[in-house]
This record gives sequence, C-alpha cells and structure tokens, in this order.
Amino acid sequence: MKAYHDYILKLRHASQFALILAVFILSLVGYAYFVTTPYFAVVESWAQSNFWTLVVFLLILKIVGIIWPPLPGVVPLIGAIPIIGWPAAFFIDLVGYMIGSIIAFFLARKYGLNIIKKLFGNAGVNSVKKIRIKPHRQLEAITLMKIFGGGIGEFISYAAGITNIKFYNFFWGSVIASVVVGIPLFYFFDFALSQNNLLFALVPLGFGALLFYVLRDRYFDLK
Repeated sequence: MKAYHDYILKLRHASQFALILAVFILSLVGYAYFVTTPYFAVVESWAQSNFWTLVVFLLILKIVGIIWPPLPGVVPLIGAIPIIGWPAAFFIDLVGYMIGSIIAFFLARKYGLNIIKKLFGNAGVNSVKKIRIKPHRQLEAITLMKIFGGGIGEFISYAAGITNIKFYNFFWGSVIASVVVGIPLFYFFDFALSQNNLLFALVPLGFGALLFYVLRDRYFDLK
C-alpha cells in the first residue's frame, strides 16, 4: 500500500500520469476484445441466471477497492454494464463507494495516524499532516479533491478521518463527487459499448483526465 501511495503522488509528472491512464485504457481495450469471444456469452448467461450473486460480488469488490485502493473496483462494474445496465452499475458503484469511504473515514478516526502509517507508510502520515482545510470550505474541498483526485481519492477518505473535517461534510462531499463523476462515466461507457466503439467513452474520459492533471496542484497538495 505504501508503494501505491508513493506512486500516486508521482502523478504530478506527466510520464507517470500517462502510464496509469494507459493501463486503464488497455484494461478497457482488453474487455472490448473479451466481449467478442465466445467466453463472454458464457459469462453473460451465468450472470443473468445469478443476477443478485453478481450484484453482491460487484458491491463487495467496490467496497474493498475503496478500503484497499490497489484493487480496481470500477473496471468490473463498467464490464457489467451490458448485463445489468448503466443505471444499476452506477448505483452499485455509488453505494459501494460510500460504504467503503465511510469505513475508511471511521477507521482513520478511531485508529488515527497508526492506520495511515500501516496502510500508506510514513509518506502517507506526512501527507495527512500537511492537509489544512478551513471549516467553511470543508464540503467544497472534499468534493473537489474527490472529483479531481483520481487514484488518490480513496486516500482522501482516510485523511479526512484524521483531520477536523465533519462527517456531514465528508459524506455529502463524497456523494456529490461520486454522482458528478459516476453518471457521465457510466452513461458514456454504456453508449460506447452499445456502439461497439470505445472512442465514444474515451473522448470524455480523456477530457476528464486532462482536467484532473491540469488542476491537480490547485485543489490538493499531498506531496
């Protein structure tokens, strides 16, 4: 986890940022290829026969992915869009994101810097100590950091539990960020997958990634 945290902090450099974006895109390309194989029909048939088992699995995967960030929870949900539809996939993502974020928040609030050090190492501890948010800016700060935070958004859930951020502001900031990012993300991927052309989704995804890279220094400094 410490290595993950250190790597995320390096996203200030264009090369590392481009690499992590490329890995995400390659994962989607791999999925696009998989749906053209006979194996996808087998998976789709099983999923339709075991709908709630799939929902619970995706939900747990998303929750664990927030508590343990190296595990990607959103890619399987994007892959499930043709089976369960984008509204259901988004709703699972939202619920899983909030449950995982709340768990991370209260774990940090209970165990303090000890859990930050155990999960993210000394670099994480130093990062948390540098976070300073004015009381009247808490909701705005959490919302913006989670929208533009990219891979570091999960770390922010832990960091918020250490700071003086009120749970009310953390909760609604997380909800707003998840809705603002999630609805366009799942909608465009649903359209792209229905057209068998990921370019429809990669255009807004690329715009969002570029926006994150340009604004990353403005909204947070966890170096």
